Formats: sequence, structure tokens, C-alpha cells
Amino acid sequence: MKKRQTITNLAEIPSHPGAAKLKQLWENAAKISKPTAAATDLLLYDRIGPDYWSGGGLTHQFVTDWLTGLPADTAAVNVRINSPGGDVFEGVGIYNALVTWQAGQEGRKINVKIDALAASIASVIAMAGDDIEIGGNAMMMIHRASTITWGNAADHEQSAQALKGIDDTIVKTYEARTGQKLDDLKAWLDNETYMTADEAVERGFADKKAALKGKPEPAPTQEPEPANQSAARLATARLLVAQMSRPVSAPANQ
Repeated sequence: MKKRQTITNLAEIPSHPGAAKLKQLWENAAKISKPTAAATDLLLYDRIGPDYWSGGGLTHQFVTDWLTGLPADTAAVNVRINSPGGDVFEGVGIYNALVTWQAGQEGRKINVKIDALAASIASVIAMAGDDIEIGGNAMMMIHRASTITWGNAADHEQSAQALKGIDDTIVKTYEARTGQKLDDLKAWLDNETYMTADEAVERGFADKKAALKGKPEPAPTQEPEPANQSAARLATARLLVAQMSRPVSAPANQ
């Protein structure tokens, strides 16, 4: 029984007259660079870190796995934020995961859009953006880290030292992206500062503010034609019809 051969490309048939040319075209096509993948949205619309009450939350592991699963030619990631904050170290991990995804990859970009609120550690994640846009009615909030300690005086003192260290790392992250002075940043953290979109842009926490939607322009209306003008138009039309219906006399011969 003769073995059946499956041909997927005419260039695989040596005897075919166009085999050489087809093979060259095939190889040239393979060398053409493919277009980069479209930007991909990462929606941070939850608490940062695992939420043991609801079972939700956004973790460092989740974001890392998500970034790892992106196509290698992904050109940009759009990080959209509406989060009250949460676990400091989970948030720092997410920030660093975004920065690591971009590091050493020419052309990759991280776009951040604050849709409603970027509070606490969520505002730190926003600092990973190359371009940070805040909604015209959105806000940011920054404050000092906090925790609950159970134990003796030494336990509480240890927690206090840890919190001071966390505050220092957070302030340095803000400083690197905003260019603000450390003393000003620390003062804003002390006061648990909420920033409007304008304030966030002014202080360097965002690069631009999205415009709010204005009132739609009313559709143009056509003024009704006056009654006397309509009557005049009708009379003119009747006169033209009457003239067109008159018999035309032949010219007399000279």
C-alpha cells in the first residue's frame, strides 16, 4: 500500500517549478517583525492583600502571575485603581512586580489611571506608572502605616520601630516619583492627607487630570416659517405652474 504524503507548503515539493521562489517568500515572511500586542488592563478594584472576610483581595502573587502570563510582546499595561489600600507588603510587592516587568524591556510602558480612589498603599502602587492620570472627581489619600499589637511593652516598642521603617520606605517611594521634599511628604502623611485631582497633579502624585463630562450641546432647532411667508411661497408656486401650463404660440414667418 502506497504511503500517503501530506503537503502543507508547495515549497516542500522539490520538483515543483515555483518551489525555490515560494521557499524564499516563506522565509522572508518569517523574518517580518510582528506588531506588538495591544495594551492590557490590570484592574485593581479591591482591597490590597487577601481579604479574609470576603475571600477577595488583590495579592502580590496574583499580579505577578498575571504579568508573567502576558505575551512577551505586550507593549503596555494599563493599571486602573479604585482601592482603599490594605496590606503594606502586598502593595509594595505589586509595585515592584510592575517595575520588574518593565525593567530592561525597551518600549514597555506602565499607564496608571485612578478611577475613583487610590488610598494608603494603593497610592504607592500608583507611583509605578510612567504616566499617572487621575479622574477629575477622583482622589488620593496618603497616611502613616498602622497595625495592631498584642503583647507587652517590648512587643509594642518593636511594632513602633517596624512602623517607622515602613513609613520611611513609603516616603522614599513618593519622593522618587513626585520630587517633593521629605519634610513635606512626612507632614502630609502625619495629617492623613486626602488630595483632590488638582492637588494630586500640583504635588506630583499624578501627571494629569481627566476632564469631567460637560453638558451636551443642544441640537440645533429650525425656526418655524411665518404664516405669511408660507402663503407667499405657495402663491409663487401656483403662479409658476399656471405659466408653465399656457400654450406657446409659434413665431410668425418673416
